[in-house]
Amino acid sequence: MGDQAYQNFQQHQQQYQNKHNTQLGSIVDLNPVFQEINNIDQGYINIQPPPTVNAPIIPTQKTFKYANDCSISIGCTPSGFTTILLHIRDTPYFGVGTIYSLSALELKDATIYYNSKHDFLLEEDIDPNSISPLDLDKDRRLHKVCIYKLNETGEYRIDFVKLAKTGIEELDRQDPWKDFNDMRNQGAGDRQVEMMRKFINILSTSRNEPDIIVTSSIPEKSPDLKPCVGIMDQSIDYKTEAKSNISTAVTMTSLSQQLAGIAQRTKAVALDRKRRTKIHGVSFLNDPTIAATQDYETIYYDALDALERLESIDRRFGKFKNSIFSLTSIQIDRHVQSQEENENLTKTINAFLSLLAPYWHLAVAIRAAEWPLRRFQMNIYNAEHLLLTTLPYFDQPVFPRILYVVNDLPKLFTWAVNFKKSNSNPSMNSMIKVFTDVDFFNLYSKFLQDELHHKSNFTKQLVFYVSMTISSIAALSSSTSDKLNSLIPYALETVSSLLSSKNDDCKTAAYTILIVISAAVPLTRSIVLASIETVLLSSTQETKKNALSCVIKLLQSIQEQGLDPLPGKILQLLPSNMLEDMETLKKIPNNEKFVCVYLRSLITNNGNIGVSETKNLKKLDITFSKHQLSVVTADLLNSIMNNSASTNNYYIDLLKYLITENQELFLENLEKFNIKVSDLEMMVQSTLVDSLQTVPSDDEVVDIKDSENDVDENLLEIYEANKSSIRSFLADDENSQITDKYNLLENLFVKSILNNSTASFLDTCFPDKESAVSFLLRLATSRCPIKSRLLSIVKLVQIVESLDSDVFAGTIIPVSITLLIDPIQQIRQSAVTLIKALESSCSRSSAKKILLADVLYGSESQDFAVVSPKDSKPLLESLDESSPNFIVDDTALFSCLETLLQNKKLGKIYLALFTTHALSVKIPAIKLNLINITIKSAENLKFAASPSTLFEDVLQLYVQSRDKWIKRCEQTHCDSIIFERTLLKLVIPKEKNEFAIKFLESALASPYEQLSNLAKDQLIEILPTLKFDFQIKIINDILEEYLTDNIVNYDPVEILESVEIKNVVFIELLKSCTLNTNEPSSQPANLPKRRRRSSQSTRQAMKDDEVSNIASTHLKKVTMLLEILDVSSKKPYFDPSFELLNLIFTILDDLETL
Repeated sequence: MGDQAYQNFQQHQQQYQNKHNTQLGSIVDLNPVFQEINNIDQGYINIQPPPTVNAPIIPTQKTFKYANDCSISIGCTPSGFTTILLHIRDTPYFGVGTIYSLSALELKDATIYYNSKHDFLLEEDIDPNSISPLDLDKDRRLHKVCIYKLNETGEYRIDFVKLAKTGIEELDRQDPWKDFNDMRNQGAGDRQVEMMRKFINILSTSRNEPDIIVTSSIPEKSPDLKPCVGIMDQSIDYKTEAKSNISTAVTMTSLSQQLAGIAQRTKAVALDRKRRTKIHGVSFLNDPTIAATQDYETIYYDALDALERLESIDRRFGKFKNSIFSLTSIQIDRHVQSQEENENLTKTINAFLSLLAPYWHLAVAIRAAEWPLRRFQMNIYNAEHLLLTTLPYFDQPVFPRILYVVNDLPKLFTWAVNFKKSNSNPSMNSMIKVFTDVDFFNLYSKFLQDELHHKSNFTKQLVFYVSMTISSIAALSSSTSDKLNSLIPYALETVSSLLSSKNDDCKTAAYTILIVISAAVPLTRSIVLASIETVLLSSTQETKKNALSCVIKLLQSIQEQGLDPLPGKILQLLPSNMLEDMETLKKIPNNEKFVCVYLRSLITNNGNIGVSETKNLKKLDITFSKHQLSVVTADLLNSIMNNSASTNNYYIDLLKYLITENQELFLENLEKFNIKVSDLEMMVQSTLVDSLQTVPSDDEVVDIKDSENDVDENLLEIYEANKSSIRSFLADDENSQITDKYNLLENLFVKSILNNSTASFLDTCFPDKESAVSFLLRLATSRCPIKSRLLSIVKLVQIVESLDSDVFAGTIIPVSITLLIDPIQQIRQSAVTLIKALESSCSRSSAKKILLADVLYGSESQDFAVVSPKDSKPLLESLDESSPNFIVDDTALFSCLETLLQNKKLGKIYLALFTTHALSVKIPAIKLNLINITIKSAENLKFAASPSTLFEDVLQLYVQSRDKWIKRCEQTHCDSIIFERTLLKLVIPKEKNEFAIKFLESALASPYEQLSNLAKDQLIEILPTLKFDFQIKIINDILEEYLTDNIVNYDPVEILESVEIKNVVFIELLKSCTLNTNEPSSQPANLPKRRRRSSQSTRQAMKDDEVSNIASTHLKKVTMLLEILDVSSKKPYFDPSFELLNLIFTILDDLETL
């Protein structure tokens, strides 16, 4: 019977093939797949030969709305009935049916075409109470199936034509089909054959237009399919509670989502004992054979114990005791829960997994996760969330175990299949490749955003995301793929969530990603500025440095308009003392672009750029390009011309810095703005350049003797209101009253020059000549504009020439002489005129009255020397004779004094004159110049005291009073570095004064970094020239600072390694480090040599704690000395000796004892 049925079916196939060839071309005749069909038991089934039927006419063209990838498994039974499993890829949707055929094959790379959801879903309502996943009463549709090969492409095509609801009673009636699946009852096979005969009879009368088409190629080394036609009983394997009422216009994505949910809910359903055992045997902790034998109570109590331990780490775990870890959870079965209950359960388990994520490296975490795995099948219903939360552990041993428990990997985790099969960890390169997939990157980014929203993120997760994001961007940047442009928006969206978090690690992660994105993708200026504003608004005190680094990097990424100033709002968000953050700025390469933008922003927004900002700018050691310097200079000049003089004072130091950086470029910019240097100095009321020759010539300073009629009445009122009562502006100023008054009058003096009212200003503001002389003298030696200084000297000359014959102006000679060493040529030239006026005044003066004798330096006025007109005359005459040299050389004065000081009598007088004035004056710039003149004078005078002796009072009190002197330097715009370096230079090589050495040491150990660094430089220079005792003392003091761990501004090791220390010094230092010094030469010959204490007795003595501390300190000192000796021994000046070697061996012996 079986052979006859097979032959009849072959005849039917041949008829179909012949008909089909006329429509679609030649069909290859294929051999049967299963030859076993000839061996069918003839008594098992009674099959009658089917009638001859006409093959259906298949339309060659048809338009479908939807298409999707799918796979088809075609299996053949010995009786000739074939099972088809149709699975739409990337969805859990599949269907099962039967057709009458003789082929068996699995086609994975297939494409399915359809027009409506009704091609898959039944028109009848689905029974929500059905227990079986294959509800044969409801979930059925009949299709005519045609399988054939397309000769043009070599692909196979399967056409499905719906036969349900045809009006034919045998087809439309569902009940007989129960027998189709009933193989237990005797006679069921005959009824099935009878039914199949009826269906075959109607094939010729059925319609031929397909409702579904599947096309595919057969894989290599696989059997081919014979062309055939038959009936398929299609069943849809799902279980749902809702009606299938989706509109036919719904896209494939929506349909996939719905069907995915349907299939997801049936994954854990077990219809037989074997499958139930397999599902229950999935475990984190045990092998399947052991896990399958465990009961739920045993699993529950072990997991509950682990949960309680986790609760001691994070108390939030305790809330799960009332839900998935409650005692009643043992009785919960997901398969009988309602949809809402299952959704809540899924959310609870997801929350648990998120909270558990930071602890997967702990054994208790795996034990706790065992319960939701075994009882609630989280490996099926929460698979994606489980994988996402554990992905940061991809390189840890726990990750392969997690892959093992997930039966069906989610769609976007198919990359992990091979790692699951091999039970191995993914490599870093594999993970990077995964994250370059935009869909997966979007999935994980959305997941991380949800975790941030629920505050479930942890450090390892952030580090993992940042590293994967950076690596993915780097990988895509080096390729020609368009994926990078698709990936960046998802990354930026995550960055926004990270910045919104209050967690500092999240903010740091966001900064890192932003920096990488800005380097990989050119962002517009508006996006960069918006990002900068967000970064600054979200930064905290702890993340301030990281935020600043991010801002700098973002600004550097701007290509167009990259040097434009920042908006005022962003500038306000930046730290006010940002240039002080040297550590952050120096770590960033090419930081000059940011500094340029920052300076421009300060200038355009009238920000303060004072002394401290300029000092920090110099410390950064930035090399600006010419373009950057030009734009900053242009902004600065525009601001100066548009602002008031008081505001322009803020820019004095910045202007000097720009001139120092590129003087030629600065002058070019001045020419573009049609501004002269002298005019610019008047605007900012300060001297900007010392050696620049493009300053005003003498004819530019025009002295106009103005009359009261020519002066504006308002100006006269201002002058009158600011009349001075101060007798001397060179006096000591403890309360800054004199300085404040001087600054006010200096501004008025500059305005008087612009208004040609200088004479009125002097006559009105200074009622007596002494006050005017002290003001003009201070003005001439200050850092005010050159025009102001030149005019002040001119006015001084006029006043000196107008003095009565009985008034002697010898008190101002030392200060006037300091103008001869001024770096500006025009100042020295005017100073020569002043010297001539003083010489003339001295020649006619009777010295009955001395100008400013009691008030010149305030309370210090009694201490300075005043030279008689007779003794002053040789000095002034000699200066007058050498005046041409002073104009061209600012050091010519020292050569002139060398000749004068050779006179034994006058030399001492002139040295006392300069020294006493230098000691008395409190204005740093004048004091600085007088000290330099005094030092040069002492060098040229035989038997003169050393500079430190001359200024002993200054040296002994300077460190204690340093704050006052630094304040004076700031008030008078004197460079404090030059001032302090000059004071330290008073401690000369071969210094013999102990107080000078103490000053140097106190300066070195002072809390002032600038003073300490300058003292260090001076010490390194002079230490080798000092007496042996001084060298030992200084080195020991430095060692003591190192051993006591005091906070100092210098590195003791650096100093001692930099200084030249000779062999004899090391010998003395190492002698003091030996535990028992043995010096037989110093003992009488008849005395026996002292024996070294035995190591045992030494150890006994060191049992005491105090002695142990001493030993520890001793070891540190010896170690440091040996390190310094190692460095010094390699220098050419070092001359080793046997005595030094002997000491080293002695110390090594001591070290063994210690």
